Amino acid sequence: MWFFINSAGLGAGLAMDAFSVAAANNMRERMSFFKQACCSLVYAFFQALMPFTGWLLIHTLLNVFRQARSAAPAVAFILLCLIGGRMLFKKPEGPGGPESAAKLGPGMLLLQGLATSIDALSAGTAMASYSMAEALLCCAIIAFITFWITLAGAFLGRSLGSLPFAEKAGGVILIFIGIEILVKGVFF
Repeated sequence: MWFFINSAGLGAGLAMDAFSVAAANNMRERMSFFKQACCSLVYAFFQALMPFTGWLLIHTLLNVFRQARSAAPAVAFILLCLIGGRMLFKKPEGPGGPESAAKLGPGMLLLQGLATSIDALSAGTAMASYSMAEALLCCAIIAFITFWITLAGAFLGRSLGSLPFAEKAGGVILIFIGIEILVKGVFF
């Protein structure tokens, strides 16, 4: 019972960055439900992959993991600031209006999935005592929780997307998430 509660809590905590990014994406681009679900699947995949990768590193290459763990917040900070800065400093829409705005493509989505989950690599340390089956089950729970949380974020972003300067607000949110990850990684 505690295993499931701990895994669900870990999943909810890890999904918060992806929730914000999903909301920011849908503030910028009013996505169809299918595209929102696909984006949520990508975030869920990365949120499950990173803790499992951390678990593998704990069980195989402990020294390498320690070095990678210290760099993860800086990498996430840089990626999120690049994505957020692109949204924040993008030129205003042309005469075509919001419909002419660039859509979220597969490459940017994968980059966002990586950026929002790279700090989850250290979650593998929380699963260090798990067997492989338990680690896989924990990662499946994390993916399930992340999917639903990011889908909720996308719905929230869709309702907020009609507000003026929504894309700029989304960019600022991503930059603050990057700063938060960096500060937590360096000081805590």
